Amino acid sequence: MINRLLVLLCLLSVSTLGYAQQDPFFSHFALNPLQYNAGWIGAEQSGYVTLQHRSQWLGYPQGEAPTTQHLTFAIPFIDKKISGAALNIVNDSQGPFRRFEAKVGIGYNHQLRTGTLSFGLMPGVMSQSIDGNLIPVNPDDPAIPDNGQSELQPNLDAGVLFTHRNGYYVGIGFNNLLAPDFSFGAEGQNVIERSYALSGGIEYELTKDIDIIPSVILRTDLNTYTIDFGALAYFKDKMWGGITYRLEESANILLGYNLLKDNALKLGYSFEYVLQNQEAKQATSHELFVRFNLPNIILGGKKPVYTPRFIH
Repeated sequence: MINRLLVLLCLLSVSTLGYAQQDPFFSHFALNPLQYNAGWIGAEQSGYVTLQHRSQWLGYPQGEAPTTQHLTFAIPFIDKKISGAALNIVNDSQGPFRRFEAKVGIGYNHQLRTGTLSFGLMPGVMSQSIDGNLIPVNPDDPAIPDNGQSELQPNLDAGVLFTHRNGYYVGIGFNNLLAPDFSFGAEGQNVIERSYALSGGIEYELTKDIDIIPSVILRTDLNTYTIDFGALAYFKDKMWGGITYRLEESANILLGYNLLKDNALKLGYSFEYVLQNQEAKQATSHELFVRFNLPNIILGGKKPVYTPRFIH
């Protein structure tokens, strides 16, 4: 199993880097994969709610530092053709610019001999607005309106996921498939590019009490790329910590603890430090992660066990 992950890491690492990120992204990508791959809808054993808050580049000298909030709510449907439903809400603030996105999705699972193949579809809407008090450096820039404006556009995400019975997964998310245009009258000046997220992970039992869970994700708009990879370690399924690295940019330290019966409540924190190109951004970012499993919200029969345990 470890050999499979090493092969995946090598394949991803030969790609060109420097992805100009338009979608917000979180350090806890391995703990809430539904944020980048709709294929995870219905792929877990119970319903759950996840809340995340990210404060990025604190002390950013050119205005308000970016902040992002993300809410995920998912419910599996057992013994049904439709495997589950989910809600994704994202609120992103970058100085005078605001983005809000809400999507509702459905999933479908197909059982294979060696695991489960999952599909997900998430239609929704995205809005962007610009503060009317914005003072542009170039007032003649056609992409910047004269006063505050807001636009609403439809959008669509999709995803495919394979989870193996031995504990590893690989998937790809197709995001912003409608390429919504927020140009405020200047057509084509601010298009949200279609993007793709290829991810993989595996659980490895190091000792009786310690599990190591490496994971990797490649994001691309087919012009530029970025790669995040790292690992989490669980001690007796209670305490957890790890490190992730964004190639040619930053490193993250993650810490967390599981509470309540059956570890239903997961609390996490991450500290990110920019290692390269600090002249363009402040060095530190902080992120909070909360997840609560809803074991009683399972619709349609007896629940199976077919997903990697580290998602629990």
